[in-house]
Amino acid sequence: MINVPDILLEKIMVKKFDKIILSMNFPEYKLQKGDIGEVIFIYNQGEELETEFRNITGELTAVIRLHPGQFQKINAVQIPRIKKFNLN
Repeated sequence: MINVPDILLEKIMVKKFDKIILSMNFPEYKLQKGDIGEVIFIYNQGEELETEFRNITGELTAVIRLHPGQFQKINAVQIPRIKKFNLN
């Protein structure tokens, strides 16, 4: 883990606890492009982000490592969406 508060990932400033949006599907975790996660650790000088995903009530549904190109940082022109998430 890096102790530097901000890391530049593909010209996107990302820091611990930032919200990100998936740019691709991760069917093995039942996550889809557009799902919102939160950065919990930054590894390898920003080459990987450990990101957690939670349902609408805050229950943890997945923790995955992401690489640049697999996500984008949330901005003010985006609106979250609700989808059904089945753990089974």
